[in-house]
Amino acid sequence: MILGFVSNLMFTSRIEAAVERAGGEMTWAEPLADWAAAPCEKIAALGAALILVDLGVTEIDWPAWIRTVKSHPATTAIPLVCFGSHMDVESFKGAKQAGADQVLARSQFFSKLPEIVRLRAE
Repeated sequence: MILGFVSNLMFTSRIEAAVERAGGEMTWAEPLADWAAAPCEKIAALGAALILVDLGVTEIDWPAWIRTVKSHPATTAIPLVCFGSHMDVESFKGAKQAGADQVLARSQFFSKLPEIVRLRAE
């Protein structure tokens, strides 16, 4: 189970296609704002093996959210991969400092996506 926090439909279709090709199952966090509070319990209940975060999503304070997820015993070991515009330096810094496992420019993320999801979809 791969959990995605993405609002751009173009991105969701590309991610979903890569996950399906790898034999995995994709779940989208909807509505996004509902995931701002108590995310660890929700993530653990889903049995997520990977979390994908589009830093361009503004409904959630990502640095605080990432710190919460990466410090909770039920979710700390789940890889958390963030992506966004290479121009958004502050979001990249905030995600890295908060504990994201990987923070990638959007172009890097989509070029590495098959490898990222293949490792977790199996």
